[in-house]
Amino acid sequence: MLKDTGEVLELAVNGCSHYYSNITPHPHLIHTKCHNITDLPPETTSRMSEETLSVRRFHTLWHGSKIHGLCLRGLEQEEKTAEPIVTPYRQ
Repeated sequence: MLKDTGEVLELAVNGCSHYYSNITPHPHLIHTKCHNITDLPPETTSRMSEETLSVRRFHTLWHGSKIHGLCLRGLEQEEKTAEPIVTPYRQ
C-alpha cells in the first residue's frame, strides 16, 4: 500500500524486495556477494536537462540507477573461494 501511494521506494534485488522511505531518486550500489545495498547521493548521477526532455515531450516521473558489483569483502571472498562471478550476462 505504501508503495502504491509513492510513500516508499521498492528496490527488487535477487528476487527480494527492499523498501526505502527515501523516495528521492538516487543511485544504489548492489553488492552481488553480500547482498548489501548502498545509497549514493542524488548528485552522483548526471541528469538530462529539463529542456532536453521537454523538446522530446517527455515528462520524467521517476528515475534512478542500480550499479551491481562487488565490495572489498566480496572481492576478498571471491579470491578465497575462486568461484566465478555470476552476472545476468554470464551464468
